Amino acid sequence: MNNNCMNMLRYCQFFVLGLSLLCLRLSHAQSISLPPAAGAPPISITPIPPATIAVPASGDLTKAPIKKYSEFKSICVREEELPALMSSTVKEKRLALVQNKLDKAVATQNAGQISILKALLIREHIKQNNFVKAEEIFLREGIHLTETDRVLIATDIDLNKKLNKLAKNNLNKYLETHQNDILALEKLAEIYISLNFFSDAAMAYEDLQKINPKKSYSEHLCRSATLNADHANVRKFCFKLQTQDPKNIMASIYLGISWRDQEKYPEAIKSFEKSMGIKPSEYASTCLAESLYLSKNFAKAIQQFETSVKIKPDSKRARLGLAVTYLKQNLFNEALIQFKEACKLGLQPLIEMSAAANTLKTQKSDLANVYFDEIQKCKK
Repeated sequence: MNNNCMNMLRYCQFFVLGLSLLCLRLSHAQSISLPPAAGAPPISITPIPPATIAVPASGDLTKAPIKKYSEFKSICVREEELPALMSSTVKEKRLALVQNKLDKAVATQNAGQISILKALLIREHIKQNNFVKAEEIFLREGIHLTETDRVLIATDIDLNKKLNKLAKNNLNKYLETHQNDILALEKLAEIYISLNFFSDAAMAYEDLQKINPKKSYSEHLCRSATLNADHANVRKFCFKLQTQDPKNIMASIYLGISWRDQEKYPEAIKSFEKSMGIKPSEYASTCLAESLYLSKNFAKAIQQFETSVKIKPDSKRARLGLAVTYLKQNLFNEALIQFKEACKLGLQPLIEMSAAANTLKTQKSDLANVYFDEIQKCKK
């Protein structure tokens, strides 16, 4: 009888606790400001107001305010990665080469080669962005692959489906019994980057450096520290990278981003210019242009954004940066051209275009209607 009473009491306690937590979550949900459903998220090159911690006059990287990319709303965030394009002829030749080798391995009953070549065939379809075919073969032949190949191929398929967290969890589970699997750990580090788990990525690369000392992971560590606004380690790993590989343009780019995040624009400009001096790139050029913009040197920023467009005409961020900077100089026609190009590339800078249109409307300019028309076209 006493046990029944105690059980009933526990049940009531859990019920009250559960009801309290539900009310708390509902209350929190009401306080959240949801973004509007229409239009694309804004891409701005105007920083959020400085952090409350002041940056020391010495510019010491170790004492900088903690400010990450997500807080900065920068267009110079990460390298714009575009898939390498292969002609249909090249695709067919690559697939035929692997298939011929697989057919020979099957004919000679070479079990080891069959497993390797089946994995290679699936990976070739993944490289060609044919994930439907890759998954079809994987589901049929996966049982014949090595455990490592099964895990890595399944990870690529999950990532294509935007199941990054699932891929992360599966890799972590696999690594519990395969701690020294370099390929799996490298893949996991990149997944951490995609999920903005930059500290985890840095730890993964540090583990990789210990496991695989013949390969340098300085650039990966430099990049992870930059993304994490870990300015002390930016200096540590990026300077190390510069020493190991003086011609590496990324070290100066990441150092420049670190300076820019601290609003030390002269230092940032020097770093980006150093990278451009080693080898011109859209990445360094756009970051340099943004720093000039943030320094309110709009004329030079326009010139630099124009350089970015020349280097990489299909750069969305360079087009957007150029358009926004033109607006700062009241060059509305020139800005509209770049907005239209950005729209063609798949970007929807609707907020920036609307702001320009409203300004022109206030000025009673006929160009306002042209902007409004282009906004509607860009939405489609």
